[in-house]
Amino acid sequence: MTRLTDTAGNYLPIGRLVDEKVVVNGIVSLLATGGSTNLTMHLVAMARAAGIIITWDDFSELSEAVPLLCRIYPNGPADINQFQAAGGVPLVVRELLQHGLLHEDVHTVAGFGLRRYTQEPWLDNGHWCGAKAWPARSTPA
Repeated sequence: MTRLTDTAGNYLPIGRLVDEKVVVNGIVSLLATGGSTNLTMHLVAMARAAGIIITWDDFSELSEAVPLLCRIYPNGPADINQFQAAGGVPLVVRELLQHGLLHEDVHTVAGFGLRRYTQEPWLDNGHWCGAKAWPARSTPA
């Protein structure tokens, strides 16, 4: 993890990456994708390790505001390949940011802010080539 958080000489310990905004972003992303119920337990444990207490009531309250953008197996019919073909993580992050449901102003292992996650990175023969933005969609994935 140190190598990941030491990009461009801007080392930030993992303990400073995880704060309340990051935990809320994790819960919102889980709720928007219909992700694994196991992740609920892991989010509670990760938050607790960072000194943040979240409860099932927090999940319930957030679920009232967060739309279900897709349903990925095991909680829906789509598999991860279909999710990726429909826009994947970049599309979900963009939609959630546009609707004010994610905190953009957070530290990540790739640097500050979530905007970079609205683009899909691509490789050519294993070499980084850049990132492309997914077009806007009129219907959820």
